[in-house]
Amino acid sequence: MDTDVVNEATRELCLAIPPRVAAELALEKATELDNIIEKLSPEWVDRITTIGMTVYLKRFNHRREHLDKIEKTLGKEKG
Repeated sequence: MDTDVVNEATRELCLAIPPRVAAELALEKATELDNIIEKLSPEWVDRITTIGMTVYLKRFNHRREHLDKIEKTLGKEKG
């Protein structure tokens, strides 16, 4: 997927959301996604791995760096 195209296509919409609301939404959705990934059955993990899409299972590590910065900015404790 070309993330630059997606980012450009959604830029105005994203900028229309107040920054604090966008940050809260990012934290909420990241937590939901992490919970879904954690609950995947071993069979689903194997299927995802078999088709070469393990990057989606590991994105939470990279995303965590960004979320830590958002939480710090919002003055939230890590949970």
